[in-house]
Amino acid sequence: LVKLENLPPQALLDLPPGAKGEAPRNVFRHGLQLVFEGSYLDTLKYLQELESLPRRLVWDEFILEAIAPPRNRVSVVLHTLSLKEEWIGI
Repeated sequence: LVKLENLPPQALLDLPPGAKGEAPRNVFRHGLQLVFEGSYLDTLKYLQELESLPRRLVWDEFILEAIAPPRNRVSVVLHTLSLKEEWIGI
């Protein structure tokens, strides 16, 4: 693991305030950037394990950089959705 960074939550809907000053319900995207190094097969195995997690993660970005064969540096931005702006642990 080279880097692990929580990204700020993003509101996905532009909603007006609710009735009687209630905050509008919104959907928030919670992102996480992961940068790691490993072989192609190790990377593939790790990504397959991410895909099999019981909580669904969506990939926004995936960059694979060949450093020195068989070593690669991988940057992946993952996100999940929530009705709460606070970070939800994964």
